Amino acid sequence: MKIIRHNSSGTFKSNRSMKRSFSGALLLLAIVLCMTVECDGFAQVEISLKESAIARGNVVLLKDIAEIKGKDLDLLNELNTLILGKSPKAGISEEYGKYEVLWYLKRNRINTKPLVFSGADRTRVSSPTRKISSDEILERAKAFLLQKIGLTDPNVLLEPRTTCQEVILPEGKVDFVFRILAGEGTESVLLNVKIRQKKENKKIFNLTFHVRTFEKVWAASHLIAKGSLISENDLYLVRKERKKGMNGQTDNQYFIGKTALRDIRKGALMQTKMVGSPVTVRKGQMVNIRIQSELLNITVSGKAMEDGYPGKYIQAKNIDTGRLVTGRVGDNGTVFVQSR
Repeated sequence: MKIIRHNSSGTFKSNRSMKRSFSGALLLLAIVLCMTVECDGFAQVEISLKESAIARGNVVLLKDIAEIKGKDLDLLNELNTLILGKSPKAGISEEYGKYEVLWYLKRNRINTKPLVFSGADRTRVSSPTRKISSDEILERAKAFLLQKIGLTDPNVLLEPRTTCQEVILPEGKVDFVFRILAGEGTESVLLNVKIRQKKENKKIFNLTFHVRTFEKVWAASHLIAKGSLISENDLYLVRKERKKGMNGQTDNQYFIGKTALRDIRKGALMQTKMVGSPVTVRKGQMVNIRIQSELLNITVSGKAMEDGYPGKYIQAKNIDTGRLVTGRVGDNGTVFVQSR
């Protein structure tokens, strides 16, 4: 017959080992539950700051500068609607970092323990803007001046004598208002520029333009000798800048059929003073001299001492007396002398 002995100390050791295993299992289960089930005080919300952001409204919200992720809907709603400050003015940026955000969170009594920050160190925030380049301003000013001058673009060159800077305004419709302050119709124009939004002047400045006007005028295609009768082949069109004292003609019919009063060099701009009516009286030609006064009106034979055309005053010799007289050539070649 076998005798079985119970070891009380071994049983006690076995019980303690079982308790330890059970406690470890409970701890592991608690960790798994905390990882899979959100509990107040343990749920994490990630705030990932952006490098830069645009504030679309009048204020800067936390959701403008960061991506906010998490499962606590109440906390997410608080964070998304958190106001950090007013939106910056157009052209100006502001920065927000982790410590500024924490300050606003604590100020609004929002629990910060579940929050985890990531992303950029700081976020640069700006407002949506409407940028107007200096080139756009100058082009609009030129278009206004061309309309006022009444000339097409190829005939006018507008050279800005002053510079303007880029203008940065809040996003929205922009209106330009131009007004000529001085120099209208001259070579130098002072223009006032107003840039407006919602009927409010946002920027006011002045611009100065040098106005250069061009036109196509007629020039001599070769040397035209004095006394030559001018034909269409003697002329060609050239584009020249219009300047004071320049009497260039745009109509070649003014010159065709007239006589050159002097030698006209090749390329010279044709001017009215260069030509006269066609010669009707030649030097040495026999002419009628009509002497007129209040009491006298006689016609005598004479000899032209120089070429002449209607309207020109020439000298003629009275054949009977041999005296030289000065008279105006008429349409029929008669020389009219006014006697005192």
